[in-house]
Amino acid sequence: MGPIHLNEIDCTGFEKSVTDCKFNTESQGCNHEEDAAVRCNVPAMGFQNQLRLSGGRNPYEGRVEVLAERNGTLRWGTVCSHNWGTVEAMVVCRQLGLGFASHAFQETWYWHGDVSADDVVMSGVKCSGTEMSLSHCRHDGAHVSCPRGGGRFGAGVSCSETAPDLVLNAELVEQTAYLEDRPMFLLQCALEENCLASSAHNTSLTSGYRRLLRFSSQIHNNGQSDFRPKNGRHAWVWHDCHRWVPHPGSLPPPAPPAATGKSCPSFVPVFSWFCPNFVTVFSSFVP
Repeated sequence: MGPIHLNEIDCTGFEKSVTDCKFNTESQGCNHEEDAAVRCNVPAMGFQNQLRLSGGRNPYEGRVEVLAERNGTLRWGTVCSHNWGTVEAMVVCRQLGLGFASHAFQETWYWHGDVSADDVVMSGVKCSGTEMSLSHCRHDGAHVSCPRGGGRFGAGVSCSETAPDLVLNAELVEQTAYLEDRPMFLLQCALEENCLASSAHNTSLTSGYRRLLRFSSQIHNNGQSDFRPKNGRHAWVWHDCHRWVPHPGSLPPPAPPAATGKSCPSFVPVFSWFCPNFVTVFSSFVP
């Protein structure tokens, strides 16, 4: 699917990027049956001994507990769940060798972890998503600050061995993209479900406009599992405003239309606006 950008790649192994290698931009004689792939090896570096999941129904889920030094001794404790999200959960699952994050939880009262580890020992965690260990992410260090406290509000994760990989048809996006100034009263559903930029909340619903990048596309799932495998179709929550949005033949069966199990009027390949979780969009204020 899509164009072939690189052919006959020849690397020495010391390059910082694949584009630093020698390659041929001509794709003659090359087709998608010859698409290159890799399988990465994650070296055993002992990071998994510094973190554990506690209280879950299986080894792939639970409250995140980290081993941290406090007052000269090592002790287990929880991670503050303030601003905890999927990116941080991905690092946890990678560190434990449990694959990919399927959910990130900011409340874990339903998982009874080790009561001796209820205290928060890590806060302000902010990851880029590529870290090998949660300790490599930005955090508050020894100056722990967590108004909600640990225990039932400790961060939690659910991991999965496989993950979806959604790919847009970039060529079709290029061909159909355009900007539209749309009145806010027609975007109320998108506003309710946080599918617009945060500045939209300061725009008048009666007289305001938003500038949207609109495009049509086909969405393919190249991953090893359905999009949002934990949420079946029976669990989706549909908003009345969405009745006019979906086009029956344009959404591939394996992929529910939104990351949270809800249908944003965004993840629909019919000239619609995309949630920022998936695609960077232009949604600006129009004076």
